[in-house]
Amino acid sequence: MTVYLETSALLAVLFNEPSAPAVVDALNKTDNVITSVLTFIEAKRASSRYPQKLMVSGLLENLSIRWNRIPIDETIQKIAGDPFPVEPLRTLDAIHLASALEMIKIFPDLTVLSLDKRILDNLEPLGLIKAEMAHR
Repeated sequence: MTVYLETSALLAVLFNEPSAPAVVDALNKTDNVITSVLTFIEAKRASSRYPQKLMVSGLLENLSIRWNRIPIDETIQKIAGDPFPVEPLRTLDAIHLASALEMIKIFPDLTVLSLDKRILDNLEPLGLIKAEMAHR
């Protein structure tokens, strides 16, 4: 199974939010984690405002050792600039959805791990599947 990890799910783990155990469980059940380079930029910026930023940075590096990072190439930029089924959608969210749409072409078993309502609302209309998370 392949999971596209969107930033909101990663931040839940990094900042030990209540949904963190469910996200970690979902990540542990997958063979392949894919995420955008955008995820690391967003996580780094968010952790820079966190008092224990060095600890968070270390956790991010440990978690992400085997994750596949995809660039924001021209195709993803074009898709992200087009309208999405459920608007309004922030540009960063559009980049994540565009990245997932490109990756499902390579990984047909791709699911999207996100906690962001704007992302989640667009999954089904785009033909993407939400990653299963245990309710805790």
